[in-house]
Amino acid sequence: MIVTTESKNRQGPATLRPGYKWELLILLRFAFFLNQADRQIFSVDLPLIKAELKLTDGELGLVASALVWTYGVTRSDSRLYR
Repeated sequence: MIVTTESKNRQGPATLRPGYKWELLILLRFAFFLNQADRQIFSVDLPLIKAELKLTDGELGLVASALVWTYGVTRSDSRLYR
């Protein structure tokens, strides 16, 4: 079996728009903002969660602790790969 490739069908390296670095920076900052806002809004929602699920203060503390511990473990794990 003979395989031929024609040079006219090959595509060159991808060309990037001139401002792609700024667009990427803006998108990353927006993602960082959403991450921080998501963590901060949890403390505001705790009374609503407590009322809706009829949790005691101790149970609510366990829910909040589970979130903080999970975030802490996953956050510290990400530092190993820098």
